Amino acid sequence: MSAQSGVPDRAAGRLGGGSTECRYSRLAKLRRSLTRHTTAEPTDLELLLPRLQDATGPIAVYTTRTGSGECLVGYVDTVTSDHLALAEIDAHGTATLETIDFSLGEIIAIDWDDDYLAALDELARSPVNGEP
Repeated sequence: MSAQSGVPDRAAGRLGGGSTECRYSRLAKLRRSLTRHTTAEPTDLELLLPRLQDATGPIAVYTTRTGSGECLVGYVDTVTSDHLALAEIDAHGTATLETIDFSLGEIIAIDWDDDYLAALDELARSPVNGEP
């Protein structure tokens, strides 16, 4: 997350499970570029989710009920101090018109701003059968 703007950085596209810092440091070394340690990565869902709600893309949510290998995808609909409502997008990039409710306590990880989610977003926003 950019300390100046408060907007999540593209490099910080995952919260939970595994260290992104290790992957980015390794990639930077392979590319012979400098890295610097930062503690600005968001770790508080209550602070992060409203920022992602302001963004236009979908997020992937991993929960205790889906397990760490499965996710539910959608646009952030509402966020409270202990609750997230997600407007669901299915694996075909179709808005299901369903809202999925989560307790923040059951969320184990989230992804945002990656190629998979960008593709689903493009499909969800495109006309179906040539109709808007």
